[in-house]
Amino acid sequence: MIWDAHRREAFCARDRMGNKPFTYHWDGKTLAFASEVHAILPLPWVPEDLNDGMLAEFLANEWHSRDETFWQGVSRLVAAHRMVVDERGPRADQYWSPTSGRHCPIARR
Repeated sequence: MIWDAHRREAFCARDRMGNKPFTYHWDGKTLAFASEVHAILPLPWVPEDLNDGMLAEFLANEWHSRDETFWQGVSRLVAAHRMVVDERGPRADQYWSPTSGRHCPIARR
């Protein structure tokens, strides 16, 4: 995370393959972030409400949500995505996607 004091915004990014986790909570005025959800949940302003939709996905073994966690209000930044957070809230977009195999040097072997 990089804080731009002049613009009053935070810039966050996740690595292309998603090896390093990035979870966050935005309550409308405060951004809390960490590599693990369990570092965010003890914060007094973060509710520990279970996300029923993610629980259902887990139990059905059908994963559809890439940015949700098991806790309501705690999200994760998806691999190869960047996010800007200012007074309007978090806005994320994808900055990278893999190329097809025909352009990959390893696939030519």
